[in-house]
Amino acid sequence: MQMEWVRRGHGLGLMPMRLLRQHLPNGVMLVETSDLDLSMHVVVMRLPHIHRLTKLADAIAKSVGAVIDRGD
Repeated sequence: MQMEWVRRGHGLGLMPMRLLRQHLPNGVMLVETSDLDLSMHVVVMRLPHIHRLTKLADAIAKSVGAVIDRGD
């Protein structure tokens, strides 16, 4: 559905190069963007009143942070 909107000229879309090499849909133009930064900032927020779940929330935040830091 997103590619149809792009094809109609209503915006931009991201698509893996491996798929574009297989078939570039009619009406879609490839635009090279060598300096495009796709990084994302992630913030973990939680209520301070979670009492017994504090250890769990801290463990989840630590695990998610470790995955993000590795780039998985």
